[in-house]
Amino acid sequence: MFQTLMILLALAAPPGPGENGITVCVPAGHKDLVSAVREIAQVFHHQQGTRVDVVLDARRAEQRSADVYLAFVPNEKQRETVAGKNAKQVARRDRPAGRVLARLQSDTKAAREFWDFLSSLHAQAIWAKWNFHVPMHGDAEAYHKFVSTTLRSTYAATALRMLTETGIREGLCIDVGCGSGLLDIELAKRSRLRIVGLDIDPKMIEAAKATVRAAHLEDRITFVVGDVHQMPFADDSADLIVSRGALPFFQDKVKALREIWRVLKPSGVAFIGGRYLYTPRKYLLSGDELRRIVRQTGIPGAIVVERRGQWVKLVGPEATKKVASFRGGPAMLAHRVLIQSGVSEGDVLALGDRFPQVTQELARLSHFSVTELRLRRRAPGPRGTDKGKPSAADGHSEAAGVHEAKRVARIKQLSGSAESLPFPDQSFDLIISVGELPFWRDKAQVFREVHRVLRPGGYAFLGGRYRHMPSRLKVSSDQLRATLREAGLPNARVLEEMGQWVEIRKQ
Repeated sequence: MFQTLMILLALAAPPGPGENGITVCVPAGHKDLVSAVREIAQVFHHQQGTRVDVVLDARRAEQRSADVYLAFVPNEKQRETVAGKNAKQVARRDRPAGRVLARLQSDTKAAREFWDFLSSLHAQAIWAKWNFHVPMHGDAEAYHKFVSTTLRSTYAATALRMLTETGIREGLCIDVGCGSGLLDIELAKRSRLRIVGLDIDPKMIEAAKATVRAAHLEDRITFVVGDVHQMPFADDSADLIVSRGALPFFQDKVKALREIWRVLKPSGVAFIGGRYLYTPRKYLLSGDELRRIVRQTGIPGAIVVERRGQWVKLVGPEATKKVASFRGGPAMLAHRVLIQSGVSEGDVLALGDRFPQVTQELARLSHFSVTELRLRRRAPGPRGTDKGKPSAADGHSEAAGVHEAKRVARIKQLSGSAESLPFPDQSFDLIISVGELPFWRDKAQVFREVHRVLRPGGYAFLGGRYRHMPSRLKVSSDQLRATLREAGLPNARVLEEMGQWVEIRKQ
């Protein structure tokens, strides 16, 4: 184990900066901070293609010459002395207590991108691994600032996940550990729910009220100060109870879950979030630990969900069987694409028919005109030859039921090649492809074609490897990044959250 860790740390130290590289300076005496920054630098290098040299601040000259300087500050009094007036907080630690501050010392694009990346979701997962965490408990102002910037874009996806998973869109919803109220706003936008946010911190409640006032949703969302272990609600009063990542912080998790069950209607559903990217390591629960806690509650039908996160799902005895057996699928992916793209109307191109239900869901959820291009392709043979047999999935949309659904949804169907799309320039606002990318022989050409037919402001979301895909077809994310550079697309990147995807935005 020790040898493996040493190898990983060695790999995490990126090469020295070249023409497009940057230098980051960290305190030599804080080993965990050095390790965390090196790992963050490695991820940044893989994602952005910018090399980062992490140096230790043995001398003042190294501090001054670095593009970004990080410092561990034990208290606020030392903040300006150690890190400077303009440094931002990117993480904190309880033992020894202190904050990690980052000071931008260069006006280059690469330096600013790394400085921003230090407080990104990717970075927060690494901070948590090395026992740092984002400002959460006892610091309502810092927490509100963090979630309103770094995490704001994730709340819409979480709200849709909760609504889709539970199937409940009207009635009373209680958000346990509501924080800044951003989740409540997104739930309100996408449902007819009356929402009550519950939080134990009065300062957090005040911040949440201000957030909701700014969104003009005071008539739909209210807040109360209260403890999940003794909720100020009557028995059987809530149709839906949700929480985003608060469960690890409950003092008595068994008691808290029983209290949630008490308040839930017999026809209601609770969806309570466990660990998250920024959950401090000391609060993390394994799946086995959480299942043991759930068994101790004695709540009938309570389950632990570990798809796309960690959740406890409580389903009332009068809730529909469909809710209890929900397993995600096309609806979840369609929601994700709509949220990430920011596109709500216009023309959609679905490249391939490998997963036709996603196309149907997009047509159902939005005001799009949808075109599906059935691709003429053969699965690549071994070693890149043309000897592969036609993929079994090529005929996936031949089923009469699928064709009928598409006819009703008015999805236009054509045939063609991904390498030479049969459409004029700037034809589509949104392009999606699920599971087709590994079958494209000239991926750089397909990426260029996708970019060509996107309108300015358009978005493409192209799926790479997926579960049960043959190993010979899988493409590494590093290979895809190299292909994007070959295609000459500066506003494209590879995502590895919930699968492998290529994201292309057209300016």
